Amino acid sequence: MDNLIEKIQNTNNKLSKKEAKEILESIREEIIDSLNELEVNESFNLFGLGKFKRVLRKEKLGVNPKTKERIIIPEKEVIKFKVSKKLL
Repeated sequence: MDNLIEKIQNTNNKLSKKEAKEILESIREEIIDSLNELEVNESFNLFGLGKFKRVLRKEKLGVNPKTKERIIIPEKEVIKFKVSKKLL
């Protein structure tokens, strides 16, 4: 993150390192808040970098690696990120 802070600061010489860090932290907090507000199957684009989407991962059968016992892994909401084709 320090590298990104320095790049932001260098892009705009009027910013101090502290101000650049505050801007970056503010953006991060807004992204986290936006992700927490998403409903299942909702998504949002992030500055043309890619798309975040909240999805429901279905229940599935798994194996405990220590005991080799079969277990059921319950369904769970997760966030997926798909990178923009512009970056590939």
